[in-house]
Amino acid sequence: MNVQEWAEYKRTGIIPFADQVFWSLQGDRQRADGLRGLAMQVVNRLKAANATNQIASDSLRLDDGSIIQVNKAYNFIYVTVFCPEKKPLQPGQEPVNIPVLQPGQFYYVPGCIGRYFFGNDDLRNEIYLPPSYFAEGADTMNTGRGMSFLTLKEVGLPYPSASPDGSISRYAKACYLPGANPDLGYSGSRLEMAPPHIPTSGPFSISCVVRLRKEIAIDYTSTSKTKELDCGYQVYNPVKPRFLFSDDGEVWTATCPGSMAPLVGYKIPSRFSTHWVKFTYPWPDYNTNFVTKEEKQIGYREIATVCTDEPLMESDYDTASPYWDKVETGEQETLSGEFQTGWEENAEVANAAPYASFCTFKVDGEHGKAAGTRAVASLSDGSKRYSTVVSYIYEYNEDSSIKDTILTLKDYQYKLYMTEAQPSLTFGSQPFPVNHPQGYMVGMNLLGMAWYNGDRIIAGKISDFQTEYSTQPIVSEPLNIGEWHHVCVTYGESGETRLFVTKLGSKTINITEGTSAQSNFVNTDGWGNSVKIMVGADDWHIAPSEDSEPAKWTSEWIFSAYMDIAMLRFYKRELSKGEARLLLFEAFHGAFVADDLEAAQLQGNGLIPITLQGD
Repeated sequence: MNVQEWAEYKRTGIIPFADQVFWSLQGDRQRADGLRGLAMQVVNRLKAANATNQIASDSLRLDDGSIIQVNKAYNFIYVTVFCPEKKPLQPGQEPVNIPVLQPGQFYYVPGCIGRYFFGNDDLRNEIYLPPSYFAEGADTMNTGRGMSFLTLKEVGLPYPSASPDGSISRYAKACYLPGANPDLGYSGSRLEMAPPHIPTSGPFSISCVVRLRKEIAIDYTSTSKTKELDCGYQVYNPVKPRFLFSDDGEVWTATCPGSMAPLVGYKIPSRFSTHWVKFTYPWPDYNTNFVTKEEKQIGYREIATVCTDEPLMESDYDTASPYWDKVETGEQETLSGEFQTGWEENAEVANAAPYASFCTFKVDGEHGKAAGTRAVASLSDGSKRYSTVVSYIYEYNEDSSIKDTILTLKDYQYKLYMTEAQPSLTFGSQPFPVNHPQGYMVGMNLLGMAWYNGDRIIAGKISDFQTEYSTQPIVSEPLNIGEWHHVCVTYGESGETRLFVTKLGSKTINITEGTSAQSNFVNTDGWGNSVKIMVGADDWHIAPSEDSEPAKWTSEWIFSAYMDIAMLRFYKRELSKGEARLLLFEAFHGAFVADDLEAAQLQGNGLIPITLQGD
């Protein structure tokens, strides 16, 4: 009996016996058995806090619902450990398991090159990077517009903790980015981050907390043209950028509805390197005469099938409509006959000129028509086919009189054939509609993360969509609108890409994996100007020159999201699953996660780092 025990015996008259610990493991007994060590920490905590109390209790509740209950009655200690039975996880899901810190320990994820917690209502990088870190002439400026900063209490996120020894504090807010309002000429709130945050070659990782306030949508309208013409019609963009997918590099598909907006990263429209098309732009002076004013360009593909509710560049005939040319109805002649042959030119993908189709039409008698004469025919359902005369020849009777006329016709609209119509054609002056109402598509290159198809995230690296079709980006399951999610994309040296998505309050992490391109990403626009990392919104246009006025633009696109973002981090390395879980723990549970300089300071104070660099 030691001195303390003798003193206690003299005071109470009770002979001290060694503690007897009684265990009760409940629920998932295997997991509960693994918590014995943590339970003994609770026992020691209880004994230290109740040295003079013979009856006491203490408990600890864990994030996964497990409960450790300790009851002490004199030298009898009853420990109950309950772990809820695990629900079976779906493929691509993992539990949120984080080791509990022991006294003198701290969490640490090495290699952070950019931390933006917005605590001072600004876009200052909270990670110090010396000037020598940046290449000469590198753009290191962060800018933003239209954003507002909200307290974490306002948005329902936990405040980040101080370091375990209290020497380092965190100040954090959320950044709200309301979407675009094209009717007001406003193309969306955004953050424009310095390019060095995401390397164009080699590994990288991005972690943040996001809330999408409503599904992203596509704005098909050319806002400047609609305002300029003021004709009572919405003027739609002839060219539509899409994330394109292919099995062979020739046939390309897109997933509807095709909406997109920047989350954190680059999404840069990119033309095809081959394939000629012909445009009939629905505005002056192209629509004075679509046939004579058509414009041939390389780098686009005709869209064959559009999405549900996707508007077309078409309307019923109306002199005010931009989708009909301004050729007036004049003298006409309707002729019945028969179609003879039809053929195509430039049908291959790598064509030397825009696709064209032709046919011959035979009528009795002398009916020669000048080259360029317009012809219109009807189908049984009332739809129309349009063509122009290329040439004609006569066939003669034995007495040298003209027996019949064979006209060569060129189909006007893309793959809408005159031979499908009834063999009764009206020749003469008459208005034509837009050549290809579905429009034309270009692809999209990607580095980082973007919102996609309303409520999903597309992530990874596409440096040249046309040649890298075999290494496609990864796409998440739908996110819950209006709810916070922690998202983290990691990209490895060999292109291995993982996207971690966890909803606030969820016990599981959804993981999507794939292989992205390994090539160098070119983060410039079509004129060679450097492009910043975009968050929330960006806008693009096609123009004949860099300084062209909006009146000369031939397509313009506004991409924006109504979103909040918080606790944004950049890493110039691939993160492990464990490290992604630590950043999730920081975001949703207020844990302190140290960066490199902080880790050095805390280790200098005698603390031990806990890293989870393995999977």
